[in-house]
Amino acid sequence: MERPTLSDMKADAKRNFRWRYFLPNTLWIPAFYQAISRLHNPAVTGNARLFWGLMPIPFLALAIWSWHAINRASGELERAISQESTSLAFIWTVFWLFGLVLLDAAVGLPLRIPGPFGLPDESLGWPEAAFVPILLWVVAGIITTHRRLTHK
Repeated sequence: MERPTLSDMKADAKRNFRWRYFLPNTLWIPAFYQAISRLHNPAVTGNARLFWGLMPIPFLALAIWSWHAINRASGELERAISQESTSLAFIWTVFWLFGLVLLDAAVGLPLRIPGPFGLPDESLGWPEAAFVPILLWVVAGIITTHRRLTHK
């Protein structure tokens, strides 16, 4: 099989790119962080707390719809890769969350992380730790794609 050229890959990427899939996936993460930052502010009380607690949910619902639409539009190989990477990442996510619960029970969150090169210390809490599974899903997708495309 002939290796595709860079111009062919760019043309494929342009042809397959859809704003309706890209936009919801990029909006829900900032919406979540905005809501978390507002909820950590003690001046936010009453109905404002309820608003900020519920604000990211429509964005997450749009992202889930987008992921479902992308999966339905994909081909057989893409679906097989997606299903295999999802099953792999699900197991990793379960281990990650159980580890966090045990760590929280042992020492409590947030954890103080020493800053490298003399930078100020950072705090790792639940919001930051919850996004690690997204990284695990991406890594699982890369591993599965590599395995599917290089091994027969």
